[in-house]
This record gives sequence, structure tokens and C-alpha cells, in this order.
Amino acid sequence: GVEMGQGIATRMAQVAAEVLDVPLASICVGTTSTRAAINTPPTTMVSTDLCGAAVRNALQILLQRMAPVREALGGASVPFADVVRRCYLEGIDMQASAIANEMRLEYDWQKQAGNVSYFFVWAAAVSMVEVDVLTGSVRTLKTEIVQDCGYSLNPPLDVGQVEGAFLMGVGYYMLEELIWSADGRMYTTNLSAYKLPSHDDAPENWRVHLLKDSPSVKGLYHSKGIGESNLQLGMSVYLATKDAIASARADEGQHGPFFLEMPATDDRVRAACPDRFH
Repeated sequence: GVEMGQGIATRMAQVAAEVLDVPLASICVGTTSTRAAINTPPTTMVSTDLCGAAVRNALQILLQRMAPVREALGGASVPFADVVRRCYLEGIDMQASAIANEMRLEYDWQKQAGNVSYFFVWAAAVSMVEVDVLTGSVRTLKTEIVQDCGYSLNPPLDVGQVEGAFLMGVGYYMLEELIWSADGRMYTTNLSAYKLPSHDDAPENWRVHLLKDSPSVKGLYHSKGIGESNLQLGMSVYLATKDAIASARADEGQHGPFFLEMPATDDRVRAACPDRFH
């Protein structure tokens, strides 16, 4: 699993510390390299489960090799470092590799039948926005999110994943538009034309709650991986914007359904707000 800011290195260190029963500070996670592990899958929302199960299985192999040495030294009360030192002196192989066999999906691609995922992730988001009907500018005042992530391995990291995916969704539904010329040239080739979400697009009042007592049956330590799935929560900003536009249209005597194209950029929001200027 490639550490790209989502915290997988921290999670893997937690798994290792749990299995070995050593302090977290004793664990060092190296960078991903094809010299050590080839054919690794891309980092997705199930990386914690796939990589974590493999780490756990490999460490259990090491513990089995170390067990006779630990017993000869006096049992579980012997410091872990002393056991490792004696294993080294006795020439015991202290390197192990393993795969996450228990995380294989039972899916028949020929019959298109079976389980297509390890688990389902649930979430809910409610957003409140303020729309400037003269400019089409949208400001997100408040967002409340409840996220199911099973028994979270690391709540702060999970909250960060939720926040990042939510803003990614805000960009997808509200800001990021590809514009092409009539002859096929792309205009939105840099940040002056292609608008990515920034801190100013984040809700002014933003609270993320992790759902309690929702263990995963399949996930690592009953957790659930989250990430790209939370992108859908950004639609709450789009729907709140459309609701605000409907209110503005009602003030002008226009009722009934209307179309608001995605992404709901400022110009599209402005065009959907009829008044004496438009």
C-alpha cells in the first residue's frame, strides 16, 4: 500500500504493534518498493484490510518461529527485544511474507454472481448553503456528516478521509468543469481556469461523527475502509444549492421543477436565478 497522505503507514504500524504486543514507537514502516513487494494493488478504500491482513499473517509466522526461543528464555515476561536478539544469534530467519487469503472475494465473473465487495459503507450528510442570486456565488455555511466505518482503527485518520472525500465531491458537483473549444482544444488546462476546491469551499461549521456500534463482519479488526465512497456526500452541497435556488425562484413567482447542470458553477447558479436583471 502506497502512503499518499491517507495514513496507511500509521494503520499498518498499529496492526504490527497489536500483533507483536510492543509499543507503537517500536514499529518502523518503510516506503513501498517493488524490490520488497511486487505486483501490489493500487491504494484504495480496502487497502487497510488487504495490507493489514497480510501484515498480521506475516507477523504471526514470525511469532511462531520465535515461540521456542521465547519459551526457552522464560516465556511471555521476557522483553521482546531480548527474544529477537537471541533469535538472531541462533540464526533464525526473521523475515516473513504472507498474503491476505482471508480477504479473497467469492465472486464468479463468468456468472456475474457472488460478493463484489468485502463490505458496504454507509453515510449521511446534511449541508446548509448561502447563495448570492446576483453573482451565483455559493458559500457552505454548515455540514453535518455521520459516517459508518465499523470499529475505527484510527478515528482521526478516518475523519480526515471523510473530510477529504467530501471536499472532492464538492469539487466534482460544484466546481470542476472541463471546457472545450469548437475545434477540440481544452481551455481548462491550469488552475486559473479549472477550479479545484480549496479551504474557502469547506463548510464554515463542519462536524463529522463516526457511527458507533457498527462492526464490520469481514473487515480487519471489524473496521471498514472509507475513502472514495464518501465523495457522494458532496452532493449535499449541490442539493442544498438547488433548494436555495428554488426558494429564490419562488420569490419571483416561478414554481415547479428546473434543471441545474453539474457541476453547478457560479454562472449556472446565476442563470438559474431569474430576476429583473435576467
